[in-house]
Amino acid sequence: MASVKAIIRLDKALSNSTYPIWIRITNNRKSSYISLGYSCLEEEWNYSGSRLWESKPRITEKEKERLNTNELKELKESYSFIKVNPLAKVINAEIDKNNRKILDTKSKIDLLKDKDLSSENIKIQVTERKATSGKNFIEYWEDQNKHIEKTSSYSTYKNYKTSLNMLLKFQGKTLAFENISPQYLEKYQEHLIDKGNKTDTIHKYLRNFRTILYKAIKDPSIVYEKNPFFIFKLKLEKNKKKERLSVNELKKIQELDLQLDSKQWHTRNMFMFSFFNAGIRIGDLLQIKWENLSNEGRLEYVMDKNGKVRTLKLNKEAIALLGLYKASRNTSKGFIFPFLRNDLKVENKAFFRKQIESNTTMFNKHLKEVATMAKIEKNISSHIARHSFADLARKMNQSIYDIQGLLAHSSPETTRQYLEQFDIENQDKAHEAIFKDF
Repeated sequence: MASVKAIIRLDKALSNSTYPIWIRITNNRKSSYISLGYSCLEEEWNYSGSRLWESKPRITEKEKERLNTNELKELKESYSFIKVNPLAKVINAEIDKNNRKILDTKSKIDLLKDKDLSSENIKIQVTERKATSGKNFIEYWEDQNKHIEKTSSYSTYKNYKTSLNMLLKFQGKTLAFENISPQYLEKYQEHLIDKGNKTDTIHKYLRNFRTILYKAIKDPSIVYEKNPFFIFKLKLEKNKKKERLSVNELKKIQELDLQLDSKQWHTRNMFMFSFFNAGIRIGDLLQIKWENLSNEGRLEYVMDKNGKVRTLKLNKEAIALLGLYKASRNTSKGFIFPFLRNDLKVENKAFFRKQIESNTTMFNKHLKEVATMAKIEKNISSHIARHSFADLARKMNQSIYDIQGLLAHSSPETTRQYLEQFDIENQDKAHEAIFKDF
C-alpha cells in the first residue's frame, strides 16, 4: 500500500540554516522523493502534522486535565521554541496539492494492472510535465535578451547578457524550469561566491535571474508556476562605502599642470565637467555633442541608462572647460570630447557600444594616472565624479528632492539610500559628542 508524507530533509541543510521540504512516496518499503521547492527552519515544522505550523500552538483544556505538572511544563517549553513561517499557509497548500496529485496518480496507475506501482514510477508520473513551449529556462532567457537588445539601452542589455553568461558557465545550455528551486539558487550563489564575486555583483546576477523567471511565470506559453524567490532571498552589501573626493582633492585634480592635448589632460577635463554637471555618467559623457548645448546655456541629452531627457544649466566652470575645445572641434554636430571619432557610425549599435565600452576602460586607466599625479591614493573611477557631487550637495544641505532631480534618480528613497552611505562624518561627530563629558 503506497503512502505519501511531507518531510524536511535534516541531512540536506542549506547555507541559510533551513531544510528542504520533500514529499516522500513509499511503497513496498521503498521510498522516492519529490522536492517541493521550499525550505524552512526546523522550529517551523510540525512533525506530527507533516506540515508547517500556521500559528503558535497553545495548551488545550483537555491537555491541562490529562497531564501532570511536569508534563505540562515540558509541553509549554517545547511550544516556546516553535516559530511560524510567514509563508506557512502557501507552503501547506502546496503540500496538500502535491499529496492529492500523488494519490490521484497512484489510483490511476492502480487501475492499469499492467503498470508498475513502485514509488519511483509514481514519482515519474507525477513530475512528468507537458512542455507547451519546448524551451528550457536558458533558451527562454536568450529569447528575452534579444527583446531587451531591441527595446532597452545597451547597458541594460549588456547587464542581462553578462548575467546569462555567468549562469551558462555554471549550468550549461540546459536548465529545466522545474529544477529551479531555492536549493538550486543556493548552489548557484555558492558557485558565484567560490568564483570570487562580490556580494553586490552576486546580487545583480541573481536579481536579473529573478526578473527573467518572473517573466516566465507570467508567460502563458511556459508551464511553470512556482516562485523559488519566495524562499530564497537576495543579499545586498548595504554598508558598502561609496568612494568620493573632497573639495581639496577635486581642486588638486583641477589645478594639475598637464600636457596640453594629452590623454590625461582630456580625461581630467571630462572628469571635472562631469562633476560640475551633477555627475554625468561616463557613457553619456563620451556621447555628448555640441548640438546638446542650447542657446540658453543648458546641456540637454538623453540618458543612456533609462532613455530619459536630462537638462542642466551650465555653470561658469563647465563653460570654461567647453571653451578649451571650441577652437579645435567640430562645433556643429561632432562629439565635444575627443575620445570617440566624429565619423563613427552610430547606426551600427553593436560596434558603437563596443567603442563606448573600450573608451570607458581607457578613460578610467588615464583617470587613475591623473589621481597618482595629484597624489590621491583613493581607488578612483569615472563614477567618483557623481559620488563627489552628491556628497557635496548633501554637505551643503540641499533638499533631497533637488538632489534627486539633479542625479536623475527615480525616487527620493533611491537618493536617500545613495546619500546615507556618505554620512560617516556626521556619525563620527555624533559618536564623539556622546562621550564629550567623560
